[in-house]
Amino acid sequence: MVIKGVFAARGCPYGWVPYAESCYLGLDGSMEGDWSTAVIQCDRNNASIMLPSSDWENEFIFRSFQHHGSPVGVWINCNDAVVEGDWNCYEDGKYPTEYRKWRPTQPDDEAWPMSQDYAYMLTRVLTDPNELGFWGDVNNGVLIFIVCERPRQARCSY
Repeated sequence: MVIKGVFAARGCPYGWVPYAESCYLGLDGSMEGDWSTAVIQCDRNNASIMLPSSDWENEFIFRSFQHHGSPVGVWINCNDAVVEGDWNCYEDGKYPTEYRKWRPTQPDDEAWPMSQDYAYMLTRVLTDPNELGFWGDVNNGVLIFIVCERPRQARCSY
């Protein structure tokens, strides 16, 4: 649980992991959920579903959360639910980013009978260990580990 207004020295709420200009919180325990649950849980923490915007950030998130949660991976704030094939990816829930790190066969919505409109990062071996840290697409009902992201707070100087 995050206590609003209580921040550690690095500009992140207590319990959050700082990296670059963001803070990350993996929702521990049984906190896996579908896409809607992920959106709600991150919103409750004044955050959004995490979204890497560089290879360095992608690697940091992969290394930090690879042993958590679901056997599939972690949600990424990226979807093509509005227009198929037009992936909308928003960092901090507001800022669009063009960064993508799709697995070689992804996204593959057309290969499945139900829509796969939501992105995730593969953090556990399914087939090829060389694909760990890459992205795939799944339907919104899959239970996946939730990692929230929020911007760091500015430091006060006294």
